[in-house]
Amino acid sequence: MLNAGDVLQARYRVAGLLGRGGMGAVYEATDERLGIQVALKECTFDKPEVMRQFEREARLLAQLRHSSLTRVYDHFVENGTAYLVMEFVPGEDLGAMLRDSGAFEVPRALKWADQLLAALEYLHTRQPPVIHRDIKPQNLKLTAGDEIILLDFGLAKGYASQTTLSDVSRSVFGYTPNYAPLEQIQGTEGTDARSDLYSLAATIYHLTTGNQPSGVLVRLGQTSDGLPDPLLPAEQLNPAVPAAVSAVLAKAMSISRDRRYSSASEMRDALSQAVRAGRATDTIPATTLPSGTTVPSRTTIPAAVASASATEHAGRKRRRGSGALLVVGTVILLILLAVSFGMLAWLRPDPIAEGTGENSVIPGIQTTVTEVVEPPSVERGTGMISLTGHTDGARSVAWSADGALLASGAWDGTARVWRIASKPWLLTTITREGATINSVAFSPDGSTLAVGGYDSRGTTITFHDPRTGAAIREPLREPSGLVGQVLFSPDGTWLYATSSSVLFAWDLASGKEVLSISGNANPVLALSPDGSLLAMGSSNENVLRIFDARTGKPVRQIEGHEQGLLSVAFAPDGQFLATGSRDTYARVWNATTGDLIRGMPHRDLDAPFSVAFDPRRDLLATGSYRTVRIWNAASGVPVSEMSTGEAGIVYDLEYSPDGSMLGAATSRGDILLITVAAGETPGG
Repeated sequence: MLNAGDVLQARYRVAGLLGRGGMGAVYEATDERLGIQVALKECTFDKPEVMRQFEREARLLAQLRHSSLTRVYDHFVENGTAYLVMEFVPGEDLGAMLRDSGAFEVPRALKWADQLLAALEYLHTRQPPVIHRDIKPQNLKLTAGDEIILLDFGLAKGYASQTTLSDVSRSVFGYTPNYAPLEQIQGTEGTDARSDLYSLAATIYHLTTGNQPSGVLVRLGQTSDGLPDPLLPAEQLNPAVPAAVSAVLAKAMSISRDRRYSSASEMRDALSQAVRAGRATDTIPATTLPSGTTVPSRTTIPAAVASASATEHAGRKRRRGSGALLVVGTVILLILLAVSFGMLAWLRPDPIAEGTGENSVIPGIQTTVTEVVEPPSVERGTGMISLTGHTDGARSVAWSADGALLASGAWDGTARVWRIASKPWLLTTITREGATINSVAFSPDGSTLAVGGYDSRGTTITFHDPRTGAAIREPLREPSGLVGQVLFSPDGTWLYATSSSVLFAWDLASGKEVLSISGNANPVLALSPDGSLLAMGSSNENVLRIFDARTGKPVRQIEGHEQGLLSVAFAPDGQFLATGSRDTYARVWNATTGDLIRGMPHRDLDAPFSVAFDPRRDLLATGSYRTVRIWNAASGVPVSEMSTGEAGIVYDLEYSPDGSMLGAATSRGDILLITVAAGETPGG
């Protein structure tokens, strides 16, 4: 056992023990050559062939790059013991946080689940595949930006993965019983990607319910005797877990791996759909007041209720069915009391809305025409204004061609149109019941607002008068039922949209599909200013593909990022492209040749989710966690940096047509207006 002060390889000075497992230990150390903290993972083997396997696979791990995985910097053997030198992640692990505080808020845990599934997609598709084999709360930590980090990942098919950091439930057999699948415990058939999916589902089950899942051997013993599976549905333990999400976790935790999801990608898609379905069904029916005023037909159960129910469940497994009814009944009772006393203002779709009306063209689409008596008191020109009203993450912003209107779309199922004058105000709210809105786009002439997303009716793209919210043509239905991004062609004749892995285009005059391009999951899209080129990337791959926008014929590929792409934008002259990636870099490329012009590093794990070119000057804006940065696009020199406070991730950025303002969509739901005066830089 190493002691504090020991030095290995004349470089790594041990600070102390972090944890001990069945076949080794992990120490905190200082790399005295680079001056950084690292984690030394000690692996003790007694066979030469195992040591050779360790060395081969350590080299494989050192090549991995993903924002949710710890980096492997080095490996060596000293005094007959093998060591991995890994990135050190400070702070408590989620296992300790569970013990201290109980279950996490469900939306937060599901966000982490999506990030972990993206990491598993990356690991499982390496050649050879990398199977973690020990996913559990104790092997998860959080960054300052509340992003998840998976610790202690294992080797592809070797033995170094048999070390666990956990000092609770550790096992000389290299697994943690409550999170391990049957095939790993039996050790006869080997593990594969589906084994990690079981462990991940068991981990998310624990994070959302606060209850450690029943071990698979206990489950197998009871079900083999004809008794019910002791693994209770997550929704019974915590009513805040949507039934559809509970079903996804149950499938992934099937005792037989043939009944689980076949890949991380399949499970990620299923979980994403379940989250959307949960938003659509976790609601309270409409209530009509005696005055005739109608409460919105979809009112989400308040987060406080979900949070309270998430912390009440510990040790009360058998009472959860009645607990769910109690929560819903309490909320309904509160509504009825509010009806009696005329206290329903907090349920209105917007605090300044004056009237509502059902759209006559598309059933289930409600528009709110808003008259604002007193706009926000912050004058334009003072730096940053926050436009509030969305109740869930905002994913998209778009400016009208004249710069008079700013549209926003959010996961709360609404698109909002803001009138941007000396004082901005909310003009119109478009509500799609049970929907997730991912994108908004103005037609070039400003007469039409396209709203893309998903809802239970399969209506994926709707078209509205931006000033009234009224539907002005029949909706489009993308075959997969999910739209991530919408863009009009510069002449307004075509509409482009991305789905889960395909790009579609429609001729708006005929409403017919005219183009389809297959890609990778979670695509991001940009259209050149002249409408001749399409740039499409994906968060699952590091390649940007350029196509002819009218024929779909491939033109070129641009490679250079180490991880998947989160954002892409053309410069106003069409000569350059900018990309943002999970590798925490924004890069500028020559759009004609594909040559790299400049790379702009962001802080560690602070990925640029959005990029936008200034229409007036050679500047690039990037949006990340709580931060908007302005860069000189040619030199890569940072010009300005602005904190967005508690608004969260800046998912989308767009300059106004005259370049005087930036519109930003944030994960908290706030829409930010950032003023950029002529000849100045934001925050300068």
